Amino acid sequence: LLSEKLTMPPVEVPGIYQRNDEQYFKFCRAVEFALDHDDGANPSGWVNADAILLGVSRVGKSPLSVFLGTLGLKVANYPICPGVELPD
Repeated sequence: LLSEKLTMPPVEVPGIYQRNDEQYFKFCRAVEFALDHDDGANPSGWVNADAILLGVSRVGKSPLSVFLGTLGLKVANYPICPGVELPD
């Protein structure tokens, strides 16, 4: 048995890995927000963001936005490009 190999008794709690609490749903909403507002998408929703990351292309804004989403922060990101004005 696995418990013998690990030298640990089983926890024996059904559904221990299924989270249905408010913290879990906040996490889901924040990650979804990051994906919906990635790379300058949906600027009208930025008023709901906890943070907006600005930076040149290819510096890791998207993965950082999703990571911060896993912490419950709603983060949008926008690439700064030469000659392109920032949205209002």
